[in-house]
Amino acid sequence: MDALFVAKFPAGWGFADQFQEKDGDFKKIGFMSYESFEIDIYDERSQLLPRVKSLMSGFKVMKGKSYPVDACGHTVQLGVKA
Repeated sequence: MDALFVAKFPAGWGFADQFQEKDGDFKKIGFMSYESFEIDIYDERSQLLPRVKSLMSGFKVMKGKSYPVDACGHTVQLGVKA
């Protein structure tokens, strides 16, 4: 099993280390907004941070594209403020 956990949240992607726990949850590494592509890094020393940054770069390439955020068919325009 891979340690990196990537989650889709209503406002962006969350990145966590599922092999480490903090406050009863996976240890957060970072978050990236769908709308602004703003990046919040929570754990600068994480060994997974290079992979997280690589994924974030890949998401930025999709700017302007429609992206599904839930199972109901809702989408957001990546990198575009509503």
